[in-house]
Amino acid sequence: ALSSSKAQKDALCKLDDAEQHSVLHATRALARARCASPDKEPSASDRVGTWLQSEEGRINAEAQALAGARGVDGIEGSVASLSNAVVLLGLQLPEPWQCEADVSFDSTSIPYCAVQALVELGRHQLELSMEQQRRQQRQQQQQNQQQNQRQHQRPGRPGPKWDLPPVDPCELRGMEVAERCSNVVNGREAGGIFVASGTSGTRNADPDYDEAAIASEETAKSILCNALSLALKVGKLPLAKRALQTLALDAYGFECPVSAFEFLILLQSTDVCMQAVNTVLDLLPIDHPERVQMRLLRQLEKDWSCPQLLATYQSTDARLRNESPLVERLQLHTLPSVTETVLAYLPPLTLVVTMQVHEQHLYIGAVCSPPDGDSSQRQANLRYFVTCKVLLENELQECVRRLEEFNQQLEKDLVTSLELNEALAEEHDALVAKVESAVIGPIVEELTSHFWRLGIHIEHAQNPRQLLLLPDAALWDLPWERMPSFLKLFSSRHSVISRDFSLHLTAQRVKGYMEEVPGKPLKVPVNAVRPMSTTLLSDVFGEDSLRQSEDKRSETMASLHERLVRDKTIGNEDQSLHGKDHPAAPEDIQVLLADSSALYSIGFGSFLASIDAGRFASQDLRHLALLGLFHRAMNDSAFRRQAKIRASIPPQHVAARTSYSLSLIAAFRGVACTLVAVAPVPTAINMRCLEVFAREVKEGKTISQALEKVLTQTTPRQTLRYMRMAEGGMLPEDAMQISSDGQATEDGPPVDLLPLHTKAAYSIVGVPWLESSNDTSAAKKK
Repeated sequence: ALSSSKAQKDALCKLDDAEQHSVLHATRALARARCASPDKEPSASDRVGTWLQSEEGRINAEAQALAGARGVDGIEGSVASLSNAVVLLGLQLPEPWQCEADVSFDSTSIPYCAVQALVELGRHQLELSMEQQRRQQRQQQQQNQQQNQRQHQRPGRPGPKWDLPPVDPCELRGMEVAERCSNVVNGREAGGIFVASGTSGTRNADPDYDEAAIASEETAKSILCNALSLALKVGKLPLAKRALQTLALDAYGFECPVSAFEFLILLQSTDVCMQAVNTVLDLLPIDHPERVQMRLLRQLEKDWSCPQLLATYQSTDARLRNESPLVERLQLHTLPSVTETVLAYLPPLTLVVTMQVHEQHLYIGAVCSPPDGDSSQRQANLRYFVTCKVLLENELQECVRRLEEFNQQLEKDLVTSLELNEALAEEHDALVAKVESAVIGPIVEELTSHFWRLGIHIEHAQNPRQLLLLPDAALWDLPWERMPSFLKLFSSRHSVISRDFSLHLTAQRVKGYMEEVPGKPLKVPVNAVRPMSTTLLSDVFGEDSLRQSEDKRSETMASLHERLVRDKTIGNEDQSLHGKDHPAAPEDIQVLLADSSALYSIGFGSFLASIDAGRFASQDLRHLALLGLFHRAMNDSAFRRQAKIRASIPPQHVAARTSYSLSLIAAFRGVACTLVAVAPVPTAINMRCLEVFAREVKEGKTISQALEKVLTQTTPRQTLRYMRMAEGGMLPEDAMQISSDGQATEDGPPVDLLPLHTKAAYSIVGVPWLESSNDTSAAKKK
């Protein structure tokens, strides 16, 4: 079988990677043995070894060529080929596709291959211009070889646009005046000032700079912008992401913070949409209408060059746009520009910070919405900020892995204990503090100097009042909103900090509940929750019971459920469910999700243990304003059930139980705001937090204000932290007077009810400005 080269290749192709690796090592050993007797003719095994070595060298050479930078000649060849392809495709296309991005056109006549050709042409054109600029920069860098070596030691170094920005001329003159004054005071020569290299201003001040490179770069940016607009309008998110990776990470940087921020926001929104499509479609039943119709569209796109012209494609696409909450969230082109989104869909003085990890670097973009006023003046008052820092992804992943291990161990300890393991919780908090000081501390200092011009301790009319964090998937598991670096900016108020997946998703969430007034910002609070359609789901499997060490007069989850329903904290008594008598059926939970404007759920383990992930991903939840999930408590029966379920469900269902995937599914099925516990929480604390949160929302507080009340609860003594409430919602009087050693005690100053680890466990994802209203027309069902 190995007598010929073709047969050798066919035989080896049938082996997997491990088997090929074994064959390679074996044949190398045989070849070394044959070298001792060169007179013998090479056997078939020797020939196989020689061929494998040559193939390995070829593969390594190709990988090195792909990883390394191409020369100018290679790039010019690619640009020429793509230009010819675009010209040929342009003969069959209407004129508007060559115009500016904001020109309206009929997307049904644009072949997907034309969009792909434009994207690749723009990327290669920009690569060519950047390579020409690098040639000139190398000549300047040779003058300072030591600085050049330090720059090349940075892993995954970004493009030259993210090098240190040029010095502001006004700031430079101010520094020179201050230095002259210092020289006079200290008796030195007034004119002896320090002149730093590279302070000549922007790149255009360099007389040797190639104007042709500038023109080529601007042409490439224009092509990419047009291709991006086309890709979004025809719904090709992978092509849009490919264009945005170049525009956001390579094209602008410090030279144009406005464009860099806008494209970073669009890149994040596109990436989130692609993740949502993959997650939801993997969970939907194979016969679900949305999955069937989207599969039909993909098949038509595969078989036809321009499927938008087909009547079948048009009708299916229109049906999905009208009926599917997932597809509705994917229509990024229906929203205004990033600048207009910030002005119209956010409250005044809201600081938006996007945090994204790309190629071993952390990219930060921020903007603060201006105060209310004239629309033209508000747009002129927008303040943008971008920066880029080195962040090794392997270290970040290791940190996230360790945090997850801490949480898993804390969850296991709650099986046998009522309290959190303080030693593990302190290790968890110490690791978070280490990440904060290394990653976010320096960035917060830059944000402070940029958006708090007079400092955080001096009140100013343009100081930010709220913070919306937009971390990407790599950064999602870190408790950014509970870090002191962010809290100190707002006087340690938790209610003003929230997070979401992307800015466009925030706008889509709030769009169904707001009255759009041209030129005016979002008015908060937003009426969305109807008290009479508020429901409660408690302990679905009836697993909560008092332990031997607990007071027999204490409440269980079922008792708490009955009390909250009885005193009308939960408005819809008929549909609220608990598992005291029998477990709640998934069909009943689906009815709850379908008929509620706010649903609270408390229980053990993950919420998706109560309802199958496929059922949850199949729901249309555009009427559900608030989904409050007070889960992640744990006891012995729940731990055993959770282990059995994990062993029997598909991998995609296991992945859907993470806080990121759960919140992502809820967002793209239509939920406006999700409150989720992302870490293990003791049962007694979880029950108190649910009661306080539900009462605050009923009294008209916003979701963020209700969470502030939850996080700032106090208790007379730390020994009462993990004690359940007695019947009626009060702590037993004798427990209030007896310490843990059985001796009578007097109450000292109150202490926080929630440990630091538990405070970081509760997170708001989505719109935090929603409130409860008796006006049933406040929340519009889309």
